[in-house]
Amino acid sequence: MNLVDPDIAAAMIDYDTFCHIRHLHQRDGLNVAQIAHALSLDARTVSHWLAQTHFRPRHSSARSSKLDPYKRTIRQLIENHPYSAMQVFQRLREDGYEGGSPSSKIISPPCALGGHPPS
Repeated sequence: MNLVDPDIAAAMIDYDTFCHIRHLHQRDGLNVAQIAHALSLDARTVSHWLAQTHFRPRHSSARSSKLDPYKRTIRQLIENHPYSAMQVFQRLREDGYEGGSPSSKIISPPCALGGHPPS
């Protein structure tokens, strides 16, 4: 029994796979079951994409981060001082941040914080 929702599975292919499905059907004359077997896909996924006139990628929803409440603080820290990621991490811990260890994710921002990369 397949526990994958066919609508979700249908949305999880990439453009190359979409083209491959269409090629196998239109050029090689394979049916849905044959294509599904050849590409290790569910037949419902193949059927879904054969019914589409063009590829539409799945749109991921924006996910929140544990750093979201601290972005203003991070921005102020790195704009006003040349802090390392560890120093920013220690300051965030003092403010109640409970996320993982320091990494470039904390400092790499200006972009993630709405700024622009250094030129």
